[in-house]
Amino acid sequence: PRACERLGHRSADGLFVSWLSGCTVLALLAFAQAPDTGPTSALLLFMALVCLARPGLYGFELGVLNTEQELSDARHRSAIGAVDSALTSFATLVMYGSGILLRSPDQFGILVDCSTFFVTLGALTYLLWMLLYHSHRHRHRDEGDTSHGHSHGHAGHASHSHGHESHGHEEHIHTLQQEEALTDGWHEHIHFHKPKICALQ
Repeated sequence: PRACERLGHRSADGLFVSWLSGCTVLALLAFAQAPDTGPTSALLLFMALVCLARPGLYGFELGVLNTEQELSDARHRSAIGAVDSALTSFATLVMYGSGILLRSPDQFGILVDCSTFFVTLGALTYLLWMLLYHSHRHRHRDEGDTSHGHSHGHAGHASHSHGHESHGHEEHIHTLQQEEALTDGWHEHIHFHKPKICALQ
């Protein structure tokens, strides 16, 4: 909560997942330096980094759960949660199954490599999402204001047209919780922000 208050939810989540990924990569490098037998400083460093990565994991997990609550439409939250739970259970099954199949001590490095790969891939995916999808707080004007159009979309969602004050969005669909927050006209909206690439002359 303190990190969210100081940095905001998205930045705090990005910090936690970067922390997790950074400790995991450093643990991989430490494990690569450890000899095949006997406890060494490199092996102790590997274990310490694995433990140090846990706060990043727990902080990011809490942040992702909060983000899911904000982005998932309350009318479909149960279905989305069920899919999320099924995917998590499948990943847990793969993790335990890998430990059973690769149970030899000399195969432990394969598990370390795979764990580092997937943790880093997950971190890069979230950071890419942060870069491509921006969050803006904006206000919907009254229907009598000609600078802001208003129309209703399908499936029970309200769809609104925006002018320049709404960051140039043509229209967007509101979730149930966003519709409830529209009593004063203001709400948060996440939209795709196309990256601008300058062409070399």
